[in-house]
Amino acid sequence: MKISHSIKISFLFLTMLFVIASCENKKQNAIPKNKNKAEIKELLKTGDFYYESGKSDSAVFYYTKANLLCNPKREYTDDYVRSLTSIADVQQRCGNFYEAETTLTKTFPYLEKTSMPKFTINVYSLMGIITLELQIMKKRFFTSGKR
Repeated sequence: MKISHSIKISFLFLTMLFVIASCENKKQNAIPKNKNKAEIKELLKTGDFYYESGKSDSAVFYYTKANLLCNPKREYTDDYVRSLTSIADVQQRCGNFYEAETTLTKTFPYLEKTSMPKFTINVYSLMGIITLELQIMKKRFFTSGKR
């Protein structure tokens, strides 16, 4: 079965048209740079208020809401690291060391991008405390049966 010359040309033309259309630079809708900045700051402030009031569950709720608005690869890296560190701090104070360790690990790829060195210091300090607590827990677990 032979394909006619006009069908080959039509197919070639449509293929080229498709390639050109798909390679065309399309303007993406850019999110304004500081769109979420005020809301993130307010959520972190509210989380801090609840944290200082001893209402850990409410504090984590607001820290998490702030965290979800952050896009650490593009912007709000400081707020992202701060919110996760605050969540991990609450988890650590409640004795949930494994969860706190997991939460802090999420900050590692962004520590070099933060503009505030204290965030990096806070992350590593808290990770040290958590590691020590986990070692104490393991030691108690393995020595509790020996009497």
